[in-house]
Amino acid sequence: MVGIFKNIVIHLRRWMKFLIILAIGLGIILFIVFSTYKPMYSVTVNGDFLGYTDNKRALQDKINEYMKKRR
Repeated sequence: MVGIFKNIVIHLRRWMKFLIILAIGLGIILFIVFSTYKPMYSVTVNGDFLGYTDNKRALQDKINEYMKKRR
């Protein structure tokens, strides 16, 4: 009975070490990807493609201000 319990504990510890190393590795990879690649947003107005921007909020503010001036 003690031998079975000991084997379970050994395998559990081995899997926990593996999962911790896997989580750390995945975290490092995700950090590198998210710090290297920045999101780009395509801009369309009334179905017409205008271009791309990397700052969606600033573009939205400009569009809102332009729409206010047009009225």
